[in-house]
Amino acid sequence: MNRTLLSVMTSLLLFMSGSFSAFSAETAATLPFSSPLDTQEDFDRWHVYNLDEGTTSWELGSSDNGGQGAKSKSSIGQATDDWLVSPAISLPKGEKYEISFKVYATYYSTEHLNVTIGTAPEPASQTTVLQAVEIKGGYDAYYYGIKVSVIIPAKDADGVYYIGINHKEKTNEGNMALVKDFKVAKVSNGNLAGTVTDSAKQPISGAAVTLAGSQTYTATTSADGAFAFNDVLQGDYNLTVSALGKTTLKKDVTVKADATETVELSMSDMAT
Repeated sequence: MNRTLLSVMTSLLLFMSGSFSAFSAETAATLPFSSPLDTQEDFDRWHVYNLDEGTTSWELGSSDNGGQGAKSKSSIGQATDDWLVSPAISLPKGEKYEISFKVYATYYSTEHLNVTIGTAPEPASQTTVLQAVEIKGGYDAYYYGIKVSVIIPAKDADGVYYIGINHKEKTNEGNMALVKDFKVAKVSNGNLAGTVTDSAKQPISGAAVTLAGSQTYTATTSADGAFAFNDVLQGDYNLTVSALGKTTLKKDVTVKADATETVELSMSDMAT
């Protein structure tokens, strides 16, 4: 065999080997990762597994108010065990990360989702359940969707991971879950500070303040009505303030990374 022919055959083998590797290996996405899940092209980046006896699993679909998204529908008379697993995502060590997405459900059903993480997309490799999520049907879930926030603890080493959403229901339970606006980003911390006063602008001492979101924080107002939450994970929270003789106050707040948000709250007297 002459050298020219040998060289051509060698180059062809190397090319074929390289092409095979390119198709078989999935290139890991870097952060921040975003997947709206509202087009077929975007949905097709994900891995879908049907582990129940039904014929349906996750697919690109729609809900009455959520528009297009990844949709899992329970089968009548059967349990549901459908898996939607993200593309490969590179997570550097030593940082916390937040997974966030929105879920729409029907008005009358409650849906159960397990958010998992593993080193391969197959369900058997999704060995860590990060959070069990219950989406209760109702006005918000049907019309506006429920935002889900899940924290990935810091890893000891750099790695490539896959994030799973497992729609799991018992026989004749659940109905439909539609997931969209999936994101993964590094978590940074911020601060929230505020004051609580009465209708006469006098400070309220000893009021109980709760900040509930991806994590829950509590504080009590000081003599001058002040409270503070330091080193809080960034994100959206529900702030609740209660005090003796006052109507409970609730407010939605957002804690931003590397910043201090301030709020001034006024409580009214409880009706007698």
